[in-house]
Amino acid sequence: WDVCMVFPVKTDKQIEKEKQSKNHENILDFTKIVNLLRSSGFETIQYFSIQNDEIYVKVRLDLKHLSFYADVINYNLPLDEEKLKNKALEGKDWIDESGNAKFIKPFNISDGPTGLTNFRPYQYLYGNYDQAPEIASLFSNGLYLSNYLTHPFSPIHRLKIIYNIIQSNSEHSCNINTNSLIHNNILLAIYPLHDKLLVQELIDKWLDWYKPPWKQPNDLIKEYFGEHIGLYFYFLAFYTTTLLPLSIIGLLVTFHLIINISIYGSFYAALSRVYSVPIFCLAICIYTQYLCMYWKRNEKIISLKWGMLNYEDNESIRLEYEGQPEISYIDGSKTIYFSPVLKKKRVFRSRCLIVLSIFIVIICFSAAFYAKYYFTHQKETSYLFIYGPSIVSFANAIQVVLLGYFY
Repeated sequence: WDVCMVFPVKTDKQIEKEKQSKNHENILDFTKIVNLLRSSGFETIQYFSIQNDEIYVKVRLDLKHLSFYADVINYNLPLDEEKLKNKALEGKDWIDESGNAKFIKPFNISDGPTGLTNFRPYQYLYGNYDQAPEIASLFSNGLYLSNYLTHPFSPIHRLKIIYNIIQSNSEHSCNINTNSLIHNNILLAIYPLHDKLLVQELIDKWLDWYKPPWKQPNDLIKEYFGEHIGLYFYFLAFYTTTLLPLSIIGLLVTFHLIINISIYGSFYAALSRVYSVPIFCLAICIYTQYLCMYWKRNEKIISLKWGMLNYEDNESIRLEYEGQPEISYIDGSKTIYFSPVLKKKRVFRSRCLIVLSIFIVIICFSAAFYAKYYFTHQKETSYLFIYGPSIVSFANAIQVVLLGYFY
């Protein structure tokens, strides 16, 4: 099973209230959603939780429907390097619908001079999936447990296609807005199910105390968790690796300080004579520039390898985004437009409230410090001296909670 959906068990009062609603026919519920999933080719199985307050629906899709939907939505999949190269060397000829002969001459793209680039001409290319045998054969087979499948749909691609089918409003799709359903408490959660064999492979190849960060299996992490989480862990490995030279320089500075302490006998006297600190500061300046520039390069490379270039074009608009439906000034498509004038008004109002909040915080803390100073300078036998500071601390804690809640 690929995905699990969790629904709340409705009470009789909730069911009766929904039946009396004017939009009862248009409101999605558990039964309608399951019927939509099944009509789109999904297999489902349902069961109650132990407390009988939730319904779990497991969902999966067979390879036939998966291939069909990948073709319909033009899903982007990696192409096989060797198959593409051989296809280019073969060329192609065919007869079009008008009966005219068409052909593409064979061509070869060389790897170029040595050292020009680390990428081969047919490497890391992606294309829209097509069920036509001639085109479908060009896609690289997916990986599962370090073995190649007989089709290009690895577990992560299966999940992405399934989520697309569930949420898309295109033909043959379910048109189920899961974010809206969760927002309206019709759906409690939707999440992918773990694959125990893949988890074990990930543990064996990743969670090892003796594995350095530069040998982290980034592609395997991406294949299980997806590109967003994969990129996060890729950055952590990159950041940790680039810190190693800096840590060595810092260790040398520390040894320099220890030697100075043994010479001058005083920590402060030794600290004022650690002349390697400016060198360390210069190294940090160089490192920060190197980190930013080199990470940009690596980020673009990993985006190319994982087929994530221009992924923003397929991003859906957040449910919380407010605006009016308009025609895009760029390509004429339908989009949600938010007035920049209204945006400026909201930003101005927000900044005024933030400034006001800062002044309130300063006044409250100043009053607390002054009260504490005043109470501690009373007679030691007075109630103000004994209980005043505690009262001020308690009032200060209350105002922190209240101002935090207000913010």
